[in-house]
Amino acid sequence: MTYSNAEKLAELKRELSLRRSVYPSFVKSGQLKLFDADRQIGIIREIVMDYEARESSGNDLFHNL
Repeated sequence: MTYSNAEKLAELKRELSLRRSVYPSFVKSGQLKLFDADRQIGIIREIVMDYEARESSGNDLFHNL
């Protein structure tokens, strides 16, 4: 099955929102270190920004793969 970049971007945004809501409790309980939580959220945030930049420029994110 193939998904559009818009669908993937929406899912990434959903995941980012989910992480932002649950990671603080993971950190507080000791299940996740703050450094790791910040890093993981940062990576997803940058992927979202990559998709948004490509979408706004009209370029296909994976055209050259």
